[in-house]
Amino acid sequence: MTHLDQLSWAEEEFPRQEGFTATSSGDAVTVVGICPRCQGQTSWTFRKGEMGAVAADDIETVRELMPTIICGCGHLHDKRPDDSDEDGCGAFWKIALTP
Repeated sequence: MTHLDQLSWAEEEFPRQEGFTATSSGDAVTVVGICPRCQGQTSWTFRKGEMGAVAADDIETVRELMPTIICGCGHLHDKRPDDSDEDGCGAFWKIALTP
């Protein structure tokens, strides 16, 4: 699929998404997949001790917690608020990781 570059930023929740994969490296777990809104490849990293209850020591912890992912496609979508530190389209969702 092609990234929808012209899609304006909008905070929008999506249902749980499947097809995401995770890799572990040191004290971090990185989750990668396709954003259900803008179709861009997105990644989100959980580091040990960050994000409170979703802090992850390993992939299994992330899998059990089904954390929320925020689009991180890296594209500057029009209408993104000036004070936003996000680098995606504004979509967010829970994940179901692929084993």
